[in-house]
Amino acid sequence: VFTEVGFYIGIGVSNIIALFDPDVVIISGGVSRAGRILFEPIRKTVRKRVLGAEYRNYKIIPGKLGDDAGVLGAVYYAQSVNN
Repeated sequence: VFTEVGFYIGIGVSNIIALFDPDVVIISGGVSRAGRILFEPIRKTVRKRVLGAEYRNYKIIPGKLGDDAGVLGAVYYAQSVNN
């Protein structure tokens, strides 16, 4: 199951890398707690799908904020809009 989920997340991450060429892709929330069992299929899919992936300097890492990332992002956004 984790391999299949990692594959589909990897497709999404591949699209993000191809479109925006970020230095880091952070995967957060409950899914990030799966660790290597999920992140290896994600990275494998990205290497296969992104043109020149072996030459690009990007990282795919788990977020440190866990389930609170969305809430903290919303608070930050609300504060920045009000200022």
